[in-house]
Amino acid sequence: MQFRYPKYLVFLLLLLCRVISYAKDTYEINGNSVKIENERGVYICKLNITPVYAKESYDRSALILSQRNYVKADRLKNCKPNETVVVSSIPDHVGFLSDINLAKGIYVSLDLISVTPASYLAMVARVGTKRNLVTLNGVYLKGRPLKYLSKYGFDSDGEAGASIISQDGRYVAPNGKVSCVLDAYPGVWNIKLNRRVVTDEVTCNGLFLSK
Repeated sequence: MQFRYPKYLVFLLLLLCRVISYAKDTYEINGNSVKIENERGVYICKLNITPVYAKESYDRSALILSQRNYVKADRLKNCKPNETVVVSSIPDHVGFLSDINLAKGIYVSLDLISVTPASYLAMVARVGTKRNLVTLNGVYLKGRPLKYLSKYGFDSDGEAGASIISQDGRYVAPNGKVSCVLDAYPGVWNIKLNRRVVTDEVTCNGLFLSK
């Protein structure tokens, strides 16, 4: 006689396998090195800079190390003993790196434009450049007076990972708050169409789920 597992048990086992297979790597700064713990075990990767923090990008393609520096996650997963991993950086004078999607070649940086209260403007650009891909309210537009731009600043925690780029590189939530309601600010931006996304909550959240 063939034994059959209850359907709910099969579902739980599949879910558990998925959770295990997608277990996140953990990172810890150790001087000019990063300690990584993952399915390989625990190991150290030496860097050519001294990192300030170790924050994964939203799509996990990179590890943000400072206001300008980042490293491709795969380089850390495959680092070798006595090897120094050379990190990359975004251009000067574009604010601090808040998220990056290396697969799609896009990054977001934030500029602090007001201290009381803290207020920021965003730049969404191709990796290696500093030309804004969007011109919406909440974007730092070169040549515009700061007095004008400051009217469109938004709140943020001001840390690495404060922004979110969708997995497919089409959308960005500049302050990390995924909300597409009409009065959300700055809301979610469609990078290619250069416009805000206004839709229901389920659809909005779906834009940032893994495909």
